[in-house]
This record gives sequence, structure tokens and C-alpha cells, in this order.
Amino acid sequence: MADQTRTSQLEEAAALWRDVFVQLKPQVDLVKALLVLTDVGARPVIVDDLAKALGRSVDETERLIGDLAWPWVKAVAEDGQVRLELVSTDPKPRYLYRIGDRVIPVGGCAPDAFVAAHVLGRPMEVESSCPSTGPPIRVAFRDGGTVRVEPPTAVVAVIDPRTAPEALTFTDADEIDADICLRQPLFASPDGARDWLDRQPGGQILTVDELQHHLIRFIS
Repeated sequence: MADQTRTSQLEEAAALWRDVFVQLKPQVDLVKALLVLTDVGARPVIVDDLAKALGRSVDETERLIGDLAWPWVKAVAEDGQVRLELVSTDPKPRYLYRIGDRVIPVGGCAPDAFVAAHVLGRPMEVESSCPSTGPPIRVAFRDGGTVRVEPPTAVVAVIDPRTAPEALTFTDADEIDADICLRQPLFASPDGARDWLDRQPGGQILTVDELQHHLIRFIS
């Protein structure tokens, strides 16, 4: 019975977030294309090429770029090219993305790393620290979609999106960061996330494999 209840809770949470991704599809598609075409900010992409990848006109693409409010992604269009910058506004970076020989400080939330890894489709590692107990957490995304996490007890916090209705308009990056991203960290263990659960109505604690399973279903 407990397993059935948990499965039902996870399916409900996944459905809520799937609706959010559908609502934000133009922005999500833009961020995904920028991550791939710029190799996570390593090089600019020509606006025309980005527009073709999105199936949009250049004017539509430039409007999307101008309206983009994504807490950990900044896109700058000038001289026919678009540059991507991954943003970290914290004194100590919330996350470190290790991609090849690059180490990139990044803000955002823990699930963002899973989205980025799935979109890139190649090995990357993410480092963070548990906000309640302090130890480092490392998530390694490998070829074939496999994920390894240290410590193996680490879990991902996911809020009920209905608790952040204003942020879900995705018009203010700072508001999104405060109301969504900061509330969705990695914890070293379910015990470490206990206080978080008490403060987050409808929130869920997912294992790495559970989050991977649900995200893949609606970001592919």
C-alpha cells in the first residue's frame, strides 16, 4: 500500500511538472537548443542556425531570446550571433558542472542539471553540497543515460509547482530563482531532507533514478 501511495504521489507530481514544461515549451526548446548549439557556452551560434533548429523565423527567435527569463541561463544576441552564459549569482556556486575539461559554476536547481545532461547526451558531472548537513554530493551522468551518485543515499527535492504560481509565469529570473530554484536542492540523504519536507506542502523527495525516469518522459 505504501508503495502504491508513493507511486501515485510521484505520478501526480510528474503530471504537474509536465504541464509546466508544456506551457513553457518555446522557452524550454530555446534553452535546449542553446545548450547544444553553443556547446554549453563554449562558442556562439549564428542566429539563422538557431532559428532553423527551433523551426522559427529569425524575428521570432530574437524575440524569444529577448524575453528569456531563465535563472541560470543568459542569452545575448548581437551581430547576428547568440552567446550563451551560464549564470551563478551566489558567492559560493550552487553547482559546478564538469563537462570535458571545463568546470562551470552554475545557479538554478538540482533538476536543471538532469535536464542539461539529458539534452547534451554526453558525460558530465555535477557537484553540490547538502544544504542541511554539508557534505559534498557528486552526480555523474554517463553514456547511455546511466547516472552514478555519491553518496548513493543522495536525493533530489522537487516542489509542488502550484506553490509558486507567480514564478511560473517565467517573466522574472530572480523571482524564479527565489521561489523555485532555491527550493529544489540535492540532499545527501532522505533524513537530511526531513526539515525541507516539513516546510514544503506537496513537495517530493526523489531518488536520482526516479527523477531521471520522470524527466526523460517529458523533455525528450
